[in-house]
Amino acid sequence: MQAPVNMGFGKACNVGAKLATNEFLLFLNPDAALQANSLLGALEAAQRPENSKTGLFGVQLKDASGHVAKSCARFPSAMDMVLKATGIASLIPAMDYHLVTWDHKKSGQVDHVIGAFYLVRRNLYEELGGFDERFFVYLEDLDFSYRAQKHGWYTQYLAHVQAFHAGGGTSDQVKALRLYYALRSRIQYSFKHHGRLGAFCVLAATVLAEPLARLAVAIARRSWINAWETLQAYARLTLWLAQHCSRKNPSGQSQP
Repeated sequence: MQAPVNMGFGKACNVGAKLATNEFLLFLNPDAALQANSLLGALEAAQRPENSKTGLFGVQLKDASGHVAKSCARFPSAMDMVLKATGIASLIPAMDYHLVTWDHKKSGQVDHVIGAFYLVRRNLYEELGGFDERFFVYLEDLDFSYRAQKHGWYTQYLAHVQAFHAGGGTSDQVKALRLYYALRSRIQYSFKHHGRLGAFCVLAATVLAEPLARLAVAIARRSWINAWETLQAYARLTLWLAQHCSRKNPSGQSQP
């Protein structure tokens, strides 16, 4: 089945899941590919009795050069997202909610595995009602993992099972659009999970501090393309925020 339009990653996954009938659902990014034991190895781990309450599985992801991707994360607080937006997390990797300092060569229970290879029990998927389609792309998987944990399910990273993931992938040629959706999803996630105070802190850091930091880095590197892409992304984000702030939720308050 091919959708007539780009409906977004989460919505497309939901459409595809309705056509499947198996006990497990595998969501795979366009720039990811299975290796010989990717699916069988993950399914074998999922069917072990001790993993009966583990609803999500990720595997070790490698690029064309064999580099192991940092594909696990903890659930970010509002402060974590502020640190990300301001660039502080990049300067101090241990503060990054992406587990960049965690050893991805060992298996273990984690908060979240990225959706490039995302094996989900069907009963969990149906329990949560699938992905939240308000996330067009980015963080729909993080939102799903967070809701799964709230429902008593666990996530496991399998280092002994590998799959290929290029990283960046099909969105690598549309960097301004990719940045826009990443920023937008961050704001949406915060308003959904961090409360109003935390969400507005993330919003302020994203629209006030981050564009200045990004432009400063681009100018220092004389990367005028990156500067232009940043301006394009924030122009889109400003328009989206203006549209959403003009809409009122049932309580009468504006909310992205």
